[in-house]
Amino acid sequence: MKKLITQTIIILIIGFSFGLNVAQAQTIELQNKVIDGQIKDLYQQMNALNEEVKRLKEPAGITEEDLELLSKLIYTEARGESFEGQVAVAAVVLNRLKSQDFPKSIREVIYSENQFNGVKNLKYVTPTEKNIRAAKRALMGFDPTNGAVFYWTKNTKGKWFRSREVKQVIGNHQFCS
Repeated sequence: MKKLITQTIIILIIGFSFGLNVAQAQTIELQNKVIDGQIKDLYQQMNALNEEVKRLKEPAGITEEDLELLSKLIYTEARGESFEGQVAVAAVVLNRLKSQDFPKSIREVIYSENQFNGVKNLKYVTPTEKNIRAAKRALMGFDPTNGAVFYWTKNTKGKWFRSREVKQVIGNHQFCS
């Protein structure tokens, strides 16, 4: 209340010094109150939108353990790759979740026998911020692999690998379905 009285007095003094009458000064004061109310409304709307954006950025049904496990896998499988290459490795895991040919949890996909070379050492791995960001990006739906469910390095040899059509090449990895 004291702040409002002080603001009113200041507006009246300024108004009179510029030749405004009381009615004009009161109009300015009223406009300021309206603007203050609008600003408060905008802040409330902005805060509500920020909360909604935070909620939308968090993938449904994904736990902190899932994020950590996916980040660790990225570290072991693609730490020397570009950000896009790291996202691609995570996307393969997530694409497998969508397929009826693979398990239905991130943990089960990652620990499926003979699927990823680095799983033996995951408990000893500390993922980097880049790995965590890459995992989050994939969890938000970014998939640079065009739906691939397999990948291997360009140096990998074997009949099975050559029987697959490569959909995308990112860094040292080839991605296919």
